[in-house]
Order: sequence, then structure tokens, then C-alpha cells
Amino acid sequence: KLGQRSIRNVDRVMKVWYDPRHNRWTRIQSLQQPHADHCVCVVGEHLYAIGGRDYHQELNMVERYDPRSNTWEYVAPLKKEVYAHAGAAHTGKIYIACGRSGRNYLKELHCYDPEANQWEMKASAPVERAWHGMAVVRGQLYLLGGSNNANGYRQDVMEVSCYSPERDQWSTVSEMPFGHGEPGIAVLDDKIYILGGRSHDRYTRTEYVHIYNVAEGCWEEAPNIECANSGMSCCVLTLPRQLVEDWGNQTPQKRAQRACRRRRAYMLPEVVGLSDFEEFSSSSASLGTREGVAEVSHEQSFSPPPPHYLVQVVILQQTSLNSVP
Repeated sequence: KLGQRSIRNVDRVMKVWYDPRHNRWTRIQSLQQPHADHCVCVVGEHLYAIGGRDYHQELNMVERYDPRSNTWEYVAPLKKEVYAHAGAAHTGKIYIACGRSGRNYLKELHCYDPEANQWEMKASAPVERAWHGMAVVRGQLYLLGGSNNANGYRQDVMEVSCYSPERDQWSTVSEMPFGHGEPGIAVLDDKIYILGGRSHDRYTRTEYVHIYNVAEGCWEEAPNIECANSGMSCCVLTLPRQLVEDWGNQTPQKRAQRACRRRRAYMLPEVVGLSDFEEFSSSSASLGTREGVAEVSHEQSFSPPPPHYLVQVVILQQTSLNSVP
């Protein structure tokens, strides 16, 4: 979880990783620069925080985290400032697509080579979008969800765009069944899960979960999340069997009591994006919260988990600014 925000500004504290072996959150070193509306990717044993903005400026900065030394360092910056973009790692390189610069929606694709410490422009996506998601399945990059103002007003982007790194070409492969801006994205068994978010066409947050079956080229429905939520981030996490069994054996009442205790120990606030206040303020009057699945260990000394666990959990981040002073 990277890029926590406060009400008045974007701060750098509360950077944590989750260790499923002990069901525990632990703090790591803070970023050197506050980031929000950024993206986070993992290549090898390093974690990258890319672009974004704070309340004073948009960013082209890229920071790399080394879990062995618990330190951040700057690497080659982006060629331009960008925020509300999406990113993913593929074959040892990082791809980030679309987003916004100023009030302009983008469709540019940037590729970063960590070995050369260099960014390269690739073919632009078919449509501008921001606050969307990116997923990698079977060697292809998929862009899903988000919004733009192509018609002069904020609207959902329904097209699912697919990029082939080998051919440096884009195609449109499907239409989404529902608008998902600021959604959670995860990949499991060659299926892309898109969770929650907001529909600007319908002026509402959503609890819907849709699954894109890449092999079949079709959409599947899944159970809704418990409440409408936007700005979340998701990942696929391998949990110890005992942790899953303990949770499954609990009654709903015990789960609620346990969640209540954890809420008092540590809260993971729901994200409300700056975009809410720019163009969607009428529906963003209240700030909800959701609690994490484990307590933060405030006193535990830093001891990074094996790379296997780090890679699985680093996408637990918050990506949007909270509110405008």
C-alpha cells in the first residue's frame, strides 16, 4: 500500500506491506516524494512508484524500492508528467498507458527498461482514458474501464483495448457491460476481474464485479462486493491454508466482531479521488472506510519478506487524492 493521503495534503507515511505468513502489516521506508494518482509495478526484486501528483504539481518522477536495504531511489523520470494512468510489468519491462496531463486525457503508452534505465514511447492506445486499469494475460496488455471527456463531458470508456508488445499494435477486443472508473483489477486463471468503481454515465459508485474471459472473449458475472466502492486496488494473494480455514469457520457474528477490533487498530480508508471534486462533487459528500484484514505492527523491526510474497502483495495501494482543501 503506497501513497497514503491526508485531508490537506499528500503525505508519504503509512507505506506498508502485508505478510500472509503471519497475517500482519509492517511499515516500510517512506517514499522520497509524495505520490497520489500514481501506479505501482514490480520488476524482479524491486518495486516502482511511477508518476502521479500532489496538490501542488503533477509528477514525472519514478522511485524504485529495494526491499533488501529498505530504501527508495530515483530512476529515470517519465518524459512528461502524468497522473491517473495505469501500469503493469511484462517480460522485465514496465508499461504505463493513458492517464491525464493537466486536464487533457492521454492515450500514450510508455515502456521502461530497468536494465537500461530508459523510457521509450510505444504505439498510442485507440482511445483516451484515465482512472482505468491494466492487466497482462497471455503476453497481451489489456486496458479496461476509466473515463474521458471526448464529448465535452465526463463519460465512461466502455472499450476494452488490447496491446501486443511483440507487434506494437493495439486492437479493441470487447465492450464492457457496465462502466467501471477507478476500479480494482486482478487476474486469475487467464480471467480479468474488474471490481467496483464508479460509473460517470450513471452518476454512481458500483458494487458490481465483472470478469473478462480472455480465452473465450466474453464477459462473466460474479457476486457483488459488499458495498459500492471506488478507488480500490486488488491483487491475487496466496494465503496460508490455516488462515483461510480459520476465516471460513467463523460465524458472521464473530467475523463482524473481529473486523470491529481491527477497525479500532487500523483503518484503510476508501479512496475518494480528486476527480470526484473536480467533476463529480455532488456524489462525493461522504468519505467511507473499509478495514484491512490484518493489524499493523507498529513496533516490529523491518524484516522484508521473501520476494515471492513481496511480488504478490505490492499492488495493495491507494491511488487517488482524498479531498481538496
